[in-house]
Amino acid sequence: MQLPLSLSRTPLTRRAGVAWTHISTALTGLPPAWTSFALTLTGLVGGSVLALPIATAHLGPLPGVLVIALLGLVNMLTITALSEACIRSGPVRYGGAYFGGMVRGYLGETAGLVFSVVLFLDCFVSMLLYAIGIASTLASVSGVPPLVWAAALLAVQLFFLRRGGLQGTFASALVIGAVNITLLLALILLALPHVQPTNLLSVRLPIAGGQPLEPSLFQAVFGVILFACSGHLSTPTCARLVLRRDPSGRALRAGNVAAMCVAISLYSLWVVAIGGALEPEVLAAQSGTVLAPLAAVAGPAVQLMGVIFVLLSMGLGSIHTTLAISRQFVEWLPIRLRGVGGGWLGVVPSLMVFAVIAALFLSGRESFVGIAALFGTLALPLFVGAFPALLLLAARQRGECVPGRPLGHLGHPALLVAVVAFFLGVVLLHGLVIWERPVERVAAVLVAAGVVLLAVDTWRRGHFAPLAVVELRGDAATLPEARLVVAGQPVDVATTWDGQQLVLALPATQARELKVWAHWLTAASESQPLGAAVELEQGDVVRRAELEEATGWVVLSTGGRVGELRVALGRRQ
Repeated sequence: MQLPLSLSRTPLTRRAGVAWTHISTALTGLPPAWTSFALTLTGLVGGSVLALPIATAHLGPLPGVLVIALLGLVNMLTITALSEACIRSGPVRYGGAYFGGMVRGYLGETAGLVFSVVLFLDCFVSMLLYAIGIASTLASVSGVPPLVWAAALLAVQLFFLRRGGLQGTFASALVIGAVNITLLLALILLALPHVQPTNLLSVRLPIAGGQPLEPSLFQAVFGVILFACSGHLSTPTCARLVLRRDPSGRALRAGNVAAMCVAISLYSLWVVAIGGALEPEVLAAQSGTVLAPLAAVAGPAVQLMGVIFVLLSMGLGSIHTTLAISRQFVEWLPIRLRGVGGGWLGVVPSLMVFAVIAALFLSGRESFVGIAALFGTLALPLFVGAFPALLLLAARQRGECVPGRPLGHLGHPALLVAVVAFFLGVVLLHGLVIWERPVERVAAVLVAAGVVLLAVDTWRRGHFAPLAVVELRGDAATLPEARLVVAGQPVDVATTWDGQQLVLALPATQARELKVWAHWLTAASESQPLGAAVELEQGDVVRRAELEEATGWVVLSTGGRVGELRVALGRRQ
C-alpha cells in the first residue's frame, strides 16, 4: 500500500497511526466470505499446534496426518452445522447472543448451565496450557526457571484484569493471526531441510507389519487434535459480523469450511515437517512444546520465531481467556458479593491457575500435551460435537430465520445422532480401553453418560419440537413487516392493518407453540424490542399476553390449530 506523499513529513507515530487506519479500513471492507474465512482461520491456528507433532509421535507422521484429516473432516461437518444454527438464530443475527446465549435459547437453561460450566473449565485448562507453553519456551531460551515466567504471566493477567480489558479490533485480530500463520510457515520451512526418510516413514499402527494393538499409542492423539480443530467458539461472533452483510448465510458457511480445509492442510504439513525432522523418541519425550528440540536441529532462528509465535498466540490468548473466565466467575457469584467485592474476586480463577501451575512445575509433572489430551478428550467433544449437532437439530425446528440455501441432509436427525455417537464412542474408547488410570476411566464414562442424559432431557422438555414464529420487524422509518416461520420453513400468512393493530390469519401447522417476536432494527442492524400486546383467538378460546420487555417476545400454546393473531404495537424501547 502506497502512502500519500504528505505522510513522509509527519511524525513517525502519526504516520504509523494513519497507516494502521488504512490497513484497518481495508480489512474491515473484506467481502463477507473472506471475513468469515479470516476470522475462523485465525481462531483455529494457535498455540495448540505446537503439541500436534508430540501427540502423533508414537503413530508416525503419515498416520498422524490421516487422523488429522479424519477428525478435521468431522469437525468441518460440525462447524458447518453450528454455522446454520447461527444463521437460523434471530438473537445471534440481530442481538447480542453468543455461543452460550444460543445454547440457552435453543436447548434451554439446563443445557446453558452445562455449557457455562464446561466453558469455565475450558478457559481454566487453556490458561494452564498457555502458562506451561510460555513458561517452558521462555525458560529454554533464557535459563530463568519456568515458575518465574509463570509468575510474570500472572502479573500481566492481573494488570489487564484491573485495567478492565484488552483493547482490540477486528483488524488487529486478523493481523496477529496472519503473523502467527506466517511464523508457523517459516518454522515449517526451517524444518523441511532436516527431514529424514526414516523419521518420515516411521509407522507404528497395529495393521502395519502385524504389530499388536497398543492403546497407549492413541492416548494423546484425539484430545490434542480436537484442541487444534476447535474453532467453533468463534463462529457465533463471526456470524454477527457476516450475517449483517450477507443475510443468506452462504458466506459464513463457505468461510468456515474453507478455513477448516486450510487449517487441516497446515496442520498436516506441520506434522510431516516436524515429525520428519525429529526422531519419534525425541518428540515423545517432550513435556512442553516442539520448539526446543526443533531449535537443536534447525538452529537458533527457531527460538526467535518460536518465542514470537508463543507470545502472540498464547500470550494474547491467555489475556483474553483470563478476562472471559473472570467475567464468568463473577456472574456465578451472589449479587451481594458482586457489588461488594466482585472486582477483586474476579482474580480468583487466575490465582487458582497459578497455584496449579506452581504445583505442576515444582513436582515436575507439567505436560503441555498431557493436559491438552486429557481435557480435549473429555470436554471438547461437547463443544465440537454434541452441542453443534443438538443446536442444529433444534434450530431446524425452532429457528426464527431461514437460510438462503439450507444444506438439506446436513440436518437429518440420523446424521446428527451419528455425529454425537461418534464423539461419545471415542470418549468411551478412551475410558474403557486406552486410558489405564481409574480416575480418567470414570471421568470418561461420566462424561458420556452426561451427554446422553442432557440430550434426553432436552428432548423431553420439547426443545426439538416444531415451533411457529411470527416475527414483526421494522426499522426507524417503517411499520413492522410480519413473517411466519414454521419448523424452520417460511409460510405465507395473510396480514392486515386496521389502523391500531396488526391482524394475522394463522394457518394450521404441526407446531403446537407460537412465538411472537416484535422488534425494530437500528442503523447498525441491532435488535431493539417493541412493546406490544398480543391476542390469539382460536374459536371460543382467547389468549392474551404482553411481550417480555427485555426480549421483545412471548411464547403461546396453540395446539397447531387455525387462529387469528392480533398485535397492538406499543412504543419503542
